Formats: sequence, C-alpha cells, structure tokens
Amino acid sequence: MAFGINLTGIKEVENALKTMDKHLRQDVGDEINASALTIQSSAKRLAPVDLSGLRNSISIEPVNDLTFEVEAKAKYAAYIEFGTGGQVSIPAGYEDLAILFKGKGKRTVNIRPQPYLIPSYETEKPKLIDRLKKLLDVKS
Repeated sequence: MAFGINLTGIKEVENALKTMDKHLRQDVGDEINASALTIQSSAKRLAPVDLSGLRNSISIEPVNDLTFEVEAKAKYAAYIEFGTGGQVSIPAGYEDLAILFKGKGKRTVNIRPQPYLIPSYETEKPKLIDRLKKLLDVKS
C-alpha cells in the first residue's frame, strides 16, 4: 500500500474552474503540477539517506488535470513518516491517513518518526494557494 498525499486546488478554485475557460483551467493545473513536483523534490531531500529505496519510491501520479498524488510506494514509507510503537507522532489533521497504517500490536518496534512527505506538503500548500489567488486575480 502506498502512502501519499493527494494534491488538489482549494475547493473554491475547483468550483470556480467549472465555469471558467479551458486556458485558465490549464494554467491552474500547471500550477498544481508544479507544486506536486516541488513536494516530490522536497520529500526526496527530507527522506532518510540510509533508505534510498524510500527516496526512489517517491513519485507523482496524475489523477486528472487538477489532481496529482505525491506518494511513497515503499511498504515502510508511512512507518518512517509517523514512527512506530511508543514513538508514533501524528500531526494534527492527519489522523485519518495515519490510522490506515496502524499495526496489529503483535510486535513492538520503536522507530522514531522522520517526517518527509507531510512537511513538504505543508510548506508548499500556502505557496500554491497564493499563486492560484494571483493567477485568478490576473485572469478574472
């Protein structure tokens, strides 16, 4: 199971695009794609060095012209992000994502969290929103 973040535009932008021309929609899609690439690059940089398999598994999957999934496909990706055992750390707002990777309690392995994907997303998200707002102000 891959661990990833679905990157879409803010809901207001998505709703507004339904009534706007295809060129504006393309421009917004390009901005979202650029942010997905930035998140991917940052996540690869932040992923632990000794786990090159994790770094190599971080990829982008386009869902449609406005949605891109940045995901780490290594089986252990979420355990590196959130930690395991008594060292689990889940950022507020990501509980529903983290619960998908909860262990069955058969073993106790304490791995400290080494977040790489969520910090990359959280850093890029406000920049994307600002760029989309500027784009819509200029084009509307």
